[in-house]
Amino acid sequence: EVRVHAPLPVLLDGDPLPSGATLHRTGEALPLCAGEGLDELIALPARGSLPAVAVYGEAGDLERAEVLVRLAHSAAELLHATLGVEGGRLRFVSAPLRDRFVQVAGDRTILYSDRLFHVLFLLRRFHEGEAVRAAILALVRQALRDLPLGADRDWICEGVAWLLSREWVRARKGLEARQLRTGLEWLSFIPSIDRVLRAPRFAGSDLFYGHFYEPAVAVPDGFSRALSRRARGRVPMEKLRDRLGEERLWQLVRGLFGPGSRAERAAFRERAARLAGEPLDLFFELWLGPTPPQNLRVRNVEVLDRAEGARRVRVHLRRDTDDGRIGAVGDPVDVEGTGPGGAPVRARWDGRGDDGVVEMRLEDALWSPIRVDPERRIFQTIYADDQVPHLPFRVLLNRFRARVDLNRGNRNEVAVGLTLHPRFDYAHAVTLDAFYEQDEHGIAASYRYGFGHVLDERRYGASVGFGLNAASLGEGVLIDLPETEGELFSLNAGVGFDTRRSRLNPTWGLALRGGLEWADRWFDTRFRFTRLRASLSLVFSIVRGTTLGAELEVGQLEGNDDEIPSQRLFDAGGESTIRGVRTSRFTGRALFAVRGELRHMVVEDLDVPLLWLAWLRKVQVVAFLDAGDVGRRVEDILRSDPLWKWGAGGGVRFFVDVFGVTNVTLRFDVAVRIDQEAEDREPQFYLGANQSF
Repeated sequence: EVRVHAPLPVLLDGDPLPSGATLHRTGEALPLCAGEGLDELIALPARGSLPAVAVYGEAGDLERAEVLVRLAHSAAELLHATLGVEGGRLRFVSAPLRDRFVQVAGDRTILYSDRLFHVLFLLRRFHEGEAVRAAILALVRQALRDLPLGADRDWICEGVAWLLSREWVRARKGLEARQLRTGLEWLSFIPSIDRVLRAPRFAGSDLFYGHFYEPAVAVPDGFSRALSRRARGRVPMEKLRDRLGEERLWQLVRGLFGPGSRAERAAFRERAARLAGEPLDLFFELWLGPTPPQNLRVRNVEVLDRAEGARRVRVHLRRDTDDGRIGAVGDPVDVEGTGPGGAPVRARWDGRGDDGVVEMRLEDALWSPIRVDPERRIFQTIYADDQVPHLPFRVLLNRFRARVDLNRGNRNEVAVGLTLHPRFDYAHAVTLDAFYEQDEHGIAASYRYGFGHVLDERRYGASVGFGLNAASLGEGVLIDLPETEGELFSLNAGVGFDTRRSRLNPTWGLALRGGLEWADRWFDTRFRFTRLRASLSLVFSIVRGTTLGAELEVGQLEGNDDEIPSQRLFDAGGESTIRGVRTSRFTGRALFAVRGELRHMVVEDLDVPLLWLAWLRKVQVVAFLDAGDVGRRVEDILRSDPLWKWGAGGGVRFFVDVFGVTNVTLRFDVAVRIDQEAEDREPQFYLGANQSF
């Protein structure tokens, strides 16, 4: 029962309700929308095959409303031409969606975000495809409302909407998904592009690339689906395409809307089995569940004969997986190469079992790659051995760090380098860096192994690593303190454990890190020491939009005073220790620091364009308090807590969305020293990326 007593406009599944009305309803709950900006912009009745369309949003925003009507009519025309579906009702309602452009709520209501219209014009057709998919999904749900599909209803509706929206994207002129991936592949050494290609997390990434395995559910059709990262309808539909072929797949889909009896139309799985000519019980069990991990690799390429500038080869394939159902069901695998005339040629392995063989006639060239699964129709855990010849590692130019000391502490630095991922396995990373600081420059190499797993949307990750540093030490940083010169060679090791979901704005979790650096007069150097450092960070949300964070950091240097370089002493000041204390003034062999932050989101759901290449999405304010000191031993610092140095201040965080696919957090802080021993209370300024911890 719904009683409406509010001065605001109220919509129930897209239908306006007058204030004071009482509605009785049983069964499925419907979305209730209320807000000051819900003015009816456009209301068009159904005509012909077109549905009735209404758009609710901010008054005067007719241009966007007309775009939504155009897209809704385009979706309805495609649905009618392909499946013969007519009529229906659609209600577009403006809503502050945080991580998607549109969302289907109920059978008729489509929530849309302003950011649907704030995209780079080159990408607009893909983002508009999200609105088209939502309209198709709503109309399909209405058309199949009375069909007894049972538990299959949700995924069948989503799958049909996926198939039709892909047809809509293909029908529009422009770049195709594979062309986009191929073009961007040349720039995949840039980390953000590599991430967008390998693990996109932006709304509509599946339509954008045509990659139906993308985990983002852009148009969830129920509350439980909105909380799930597992794709459903589009995966079994595409696997049915592989099993049945294009013609029989559409025959199966058209049967849902055909003239047959309700029972025959609703028997979707039975009709699919008849078209396949075999039982599909294990097929649906496999592809309606979590995506099974597998890895395809080329075991061997056997040359059978050569003639007239071509070679006939036999390609031996292997599937590595722990799920035996894949081989039993059969997951077809395409293999692509370059033919004698330069055109691509393909062969297909039916995917039965774990080993397969295909024969191909390719050009007889020195470099003629053979690619497995060129359309990325199979979700693989590692893309390493699925092409021959291939590089044995992935190269990323992601090692860049720069710091400009805004407080005249001479803590300026710059570092550049690259990361190698052996066998394209991102769990293993080899890093090579060159760095320059005011009092030190050199090179560093390290290896890191990361591991962990996802449990109920929470990621528990850990890492271990070790490395080597070679540096030349100089002067120019410490204020009124002696400095060291010479050559340094050291080994380092580290371990980490992290449950935070995002470095951009963590709202829950903890991070534990520990590191060790060890030098022992190697290569005729004069330095011998052991440097230990550990930290524990905690963040949790007090209420929505407000987060409390705390960090504890401890460090200790062991060794003789004349064998410890000044560059390895701990600094009490700076953005990574006690903010408000000037850098390079207080150093010691031990460090103990506690930092606390209160973060509050003051503005959300912004769409402020920055040169139309990026958008300001959120603004957060921060208040912080830091305390601690440096000394000779950690226990000495703890006993002298009345003499600790204290710093306090505030800052602002700007959350920026670059190109609609990459998020960046920009940080600016101002702090002052507030303890009684402070002689210099000059404000200190800090600029950086991501949160402090």
